[in-house]
Amino acid sequence: MVLGNGTGVKVGQRGAYAVEFGLVFLAFFFVLYAVLTYGLIFTAQQALNIAAQDGARGALRWQQGEAAMAQRARLAHAVALDHAQWIRDMAGQEGVRIAVCGNAGLLAGEGACGADLPARDEIEVRVSYAYRQAPLVPDISLGLMGALFLPEQLAAQARVRLGADVVPVEGAP
Repeated sequence: MVLGNGTGVKVGQRGAYAVEFGLVFLAFFFVLYAVLTYGLIFTAQQALNIAAQDGARGALRWQQGEAAMAQRARLAHAVALDHAQWIRDMAGQEGVRIAVCGNAGLLAGEGACGADLPARDEIEVRVSYAYRQAPLVPDISLGLMGALFLPEQLAAQARVRLGADVVPVEGAP
């Protein structure tokens, strides 16, 4: 039997609002958390795309001499690193890898070049970010959301043709 307390509220309903608030708050919090997490993932992916593209554009700056390709590669790496620096600041220095590849393999940076190496007069800039190893937003779901919904790695690449008058890297075909 439920008795009234004279205020119009049944005694058996005490605390129901607190329970309802707790459940609704959790639902809204996880929606907000998901929006923030995926917003930062999309922002980081776009930053990687811009870093790769601008790094490749940086390699187009004219350099003379025998070391022109190495100078272009270092410049491409520096430009890409500058654009991806905010991710490195938030996620850690080991999270982002930048590789500048030529027809002989890695010219500057760290990371791996793909199996499809650029032509003799091309440079490719690859930027990758191991998101699960160093996420921008901590995973508060005890690994459940990360294992199911978060990407393992974000990556971008851009390739530019430098022109036919490029001095090849030593040892390159």
